[in-house]
Amino acid sequence: MDDDAAFGLGGDVHWIQARKAFEDRENLEPARLVAVEGHLVEVRRKDGGTRKFRARRAPRMKEVLAARIEQGADGVPALLSERWRVLALILVPPGAKEPEVIQLTGVFRLEGGAAVESVAEEPFPEMALFSIRRAEEGEEDPFESGRDA
Repeated sequence: MDDDAAFGLGGDVHWIQARKAFEDRENLEPARLVAVEGHLVEVRRKDGGTRKFRARRAPRMKEVLAARIEQGADGVPALLSERWRVLALILVPPGAKEPEVIQLTGVFRLEGGAAVESVAEEPFPEMALFSIRRAEEGEEDPFESGRDA
Protein backbone atom coordinates (compact mmCIF):
# COMPACT_ATOMS: atom_id res chain seq x y z
CA MET A 1 0.00 0.00 0.00
CA ASP A 2 1.42 3.42 -0.92
CA ASP A 3 1.45 6.47 1.36
CA ASP A 4 -1.49 8.06 -0.46
CA ALA A 5 -3.77 5.10 0.29
CA ALA A 6 -2.45 4.31 3.78
CA PHE A 7 -5.20 6.18 5.62
CA GLY A 8 -8.79 5.21 4.91
CA LEU A 9 -11.97 7.05 5.70
CA GLY A 10 -11.98 6.75 9.47
CA GLY A 11 -13.86 8.65 12.13
CA ASP A 12 -10.89 10.50 13.59
CA VAL A 13 -7.61 11.53 12.04
CA HIS A 14 -4.75 9.29 13.15
CA TRP A 15 -1.84 11.17 14.77
CA ILE A 16 0.60 9.92 12.13
CA GLN A 17 -1.79 11.04 9.39
CA ALA A 18 -1.99 14.51 10.99
CA ARG A 19 1.78 14.77 11.37
CA LYS A 20 2.35 13.80 7.74
CA ALA A 21 -0.34 16.21 6.52
CA PHE A 22 1.16 19.19 8.33
CA GLU A 23 4.77 18.34 7.51
CA ASP A 24 4.06 17.82 3.79
CA ARG A 25 3.96 21.54 2.91
CA GLU A 26 3.74 20.94 -0.84
CA ASN A 27 0.40 19.18 -0.34
CA LEU A 28 -1.11 21.43 2.37
CA GLU A 29 -3.16 24.38 1.16
CA PRO A 30 -5.51 26.98 2.58
CA ALA A 31 -9.17 26.29 1.77
CA ARG A 32 -12.73 26.99 2.98
CA LEU A 33 -15.51 24.60 3.88
CA VAL A 34 -18.51 26.06 2.03
CA ALA A 35 -21.22 23.35 2.06
CA VAL A 36 -22.19 20.10 3.75
CA GLU A 37 -24.96 17.77 2.60
CA GLY A 38 -25.20 14.37 4.23
CA HIS A 39 -21.65 12.98 4.25
CA LEU A 40 -20.63 15.08 1.25
CA VAL A 41 -18.61 18.23 1.98
CA GLU A 42 -17.67 20.94 -0.49
CA VAL A 43 -14.37 22.78 -0.14
CA ARG A 44 -13.30 25.93 -1.98
CA ARG A 45 -9.61 25.75 -2.80
CA LYS A 46 -7.21 28.68 -2.92
CA ASP A 47 -7.56 28.90 -6.72
CA GLY A 48 -11.34 29.48 -6.33
CA GLY A 49 -12.36 26.06 -7.63
CA THR A 50 -14.36 23.67 -5.50
CA ARG A 51 -13.96 19.99 -4.77
CA LYS A 52 -16.25 17.52 -3.00
CA PHE A 53 -15.13 15.04 -0.37
CA ARG A 54 -16.74 12.28 1.69
CA ALA A 55 -16.41 12.39 5.47
CA ARG A 56 -17.87 10.17 8.16
CA ARG A 57 -17.94 13.10 10.62
CA ALA A 58 -19.60 15.50 8.16
CA PRO A 59 -22.49 16.20 10.58
CA ARG A 60 -19.94 17.81 12.96
CA MET A 61 -18.58 19.88 10.06
CA LYS A 62 -22.13 21.03 9.31
CA GLU A 63 -22.47 22.32 12.90
CA VAL A 64 -19.24 24.32 12.59
CA LEU A 65 -20.29 25.69 9.18
CA ALA A 66 -23.75 26.71 10.44
CA ALA A 67 -22.20 28.62 13.34
CA ARG A 68 -19.86 30.52 10.97
CA ILE A 69 -22.68 31.35 8.54
CA GLU A 70 -24.76 32.61 11.47
CA GLN A 71 -21.85 34.97 12.24
CA GLY A 72 -21.96 36.27 8.65
CA ALA A 73 -18.96 34.35 7.29
CA ASP A 74 -18.86 32.75 3.85
CA GLY A 75 -17.62 29.41 5.15
CA VAL A 76 -15.06 27.99 7.53
CA PRO A 77 -11.33 28.65 7.03
CA ALA A 78 -9.40 25.41 6.71
CA LEU A 79 -6.21 23.68 5.74
CA LEU A 80 -6.57 20.89 3.18
CA SER A 81 -4.23 17.98 2.61
CA GLU A 82 -5.87 15.90 -0.07
CA ARG A 83 -2.87 13.58 -0.25
CA TRP A 84 -3.08 12.68 3.46
CA ARG A 85 -6.89 12.89 3.51
CA VAL A 86 -7.10 15.59 6.16
CA LEU A 87 -9.32 18.67 6.36
CA ALA A 88 -8.44 20.88 9.36
CA LEU A 89 -11.17 23.39 10.16
CA ILE A 90 -9.99 26.53 11.93
CA LEU A 91 -12.40 27.11 14.81
CA VAL A 92 -12.80 30.87 14.97
CA PRO A 93 -14.46 32.02 18.22
CA PRO A 94 -17.61 34.17 17.82
CA GLY A 95 -16.65 37.80 17.23
CA ALA A 96 -12.99 36.97 16.56
CA LYS A 97 -11.21 37.82 13.33
CA GLU A 98 -10.18 34.94 11.07
CA PRO A 99 -6.42 34.44 10.89
CA GLU A 100 -5.00 35.79 7.64
CA VAL A 101 -2.09 33.35 7.56
CA ILE A 102 -1.65 30.10 9.45
CA GLN A 103 1.92 28.89 9.64
CA LEU A 104 2.29 25.53 11.32
CA THR A 105 5.37 23.40 11.56
CA GLY A 106 3.67 20.30 12.92
CA VAL A 107 1.07 18.93 15.27
CA PHE A 108 2.30 17.76 18.66
CA ARG A 109 -0.86 16.36 20.17
CA LEU A 110 -4.38 15.37 19.15
CA GLU A 111 -7.35 14.89 21.45
CA GLY A 112 -10.52 13.40 20.02
CA GLY A 113 -9.78 14.58 16.48
CA ALA A 114 -8.75 18.09 17.55
CA ALA A 115 -5.21 19.40 17.21
CA VAL A 116 -4.45 20.92 20.58
CA GLU A 117 -0.72 21.65 20.45
CA SER A 118 1.63 22.68 17.68
CA VAL A 119 4.54 24.89 16.82
CA ALA A 120 3.23 28.04 15.17
CA GLU A 121 4.62 31.43 14.18
CA GLU A 122 1.68 33.10 15.93
CA PRO A 123 -0.68 31.79 18.62
CA PHE A 124 -1.90 28.37 17.61
CA PRO A 125 -5.47 28.37 16.32
CA GLU A 126 -7.87 25.77 17.61
CA MET A 127 -8.59 23.25 14.87
CA ALA A 128 -10.83 20.26 14.33
CA LEU A 129 -9.32 17.60 12.07
CA PHE A 130 -11.44 15.42 9.82
CA SER A 131 -10.62 12.37 7.76
CA ILE A 132 -11.82 12.86 4.17
CA ARG A 133 -11.54 11.35 0.74
CA ARG A 134 -12.36 12.74 -2.66
CA ALA A 135 -15.93 12.05 -3.77
CA GLU A 136 -16.35 10.50 -7.17
CA GLU A 137 -19.11 11.74 -9.50
CA GLY A 138 -22.25 9.62 -9.23
CA GLU A 139 -20.90 7.51 -6.35
CA GLU A 140 -23.36 6.35 -3.72
CA ASP A 141 -22.76 7.49 -0.15
CA PRO A 142 -20.78 4.68 1.52
CA PHE A 143 -22.13 5.68 4.93
CA GLU A 144 -25.77 5.56 3.87
CA SER A 145 -25.31 2.22 2.07
CA GLY A 146 -23.46 0.67 5.02
CA ARG A 147 -20.33 0.23 2.88
CA ASP A 148 -17.45 2.21 4.38
CA ALA A 149 -14.76 2.98 1.84
